[in-house]
Amino acid sequence: MQQVDHIFHLIEQKYSYSLQRDPTRATHVPYMTGMQHAIKHIEQKISANRTAYLEDELGDILWDFCNMIFTLQKEGYIDSYHNVRNRALDKYEERVWDIQNWVSPEHTQWLQKQRLFQEQVLKNT
Repeated sequence: MQQVDHIFHLIEQKYSYSLQRDPTRATHVPYMTGMQHAIKHIEQKISANRTAYLEDELGDILWDFCNMIFTLQKEGYIDSYHNVRNRALDKYEERVWDIQNWVSPEHTQWLQKQRLFQEQVLKNT
């Protein structure tokens, strides 16, 4: 977790410089594009058994993904990256528990969608 927090620390530093140099780059859009570009190259790296290049592309996706979360927060679309992280942990801890205990994943996914729907309804009121 500390490494991810360090990534966000670097992103915050870069964001400050980006705002000064080119505010149009301080949005989530270039990072979405960057992830899409890197994802296209992953299969090639896997097929060619080019581990170093594959790890580099995955690092680019991680960097762009974290930047996208950070800028979405700055733009007011999400509250914080901590919320994103906590949602993912809660969601997948529950799903892994289900797998370990032979519980239907479809039922859990349905329950999770219902909770998410209710939360969004409350936020919209």
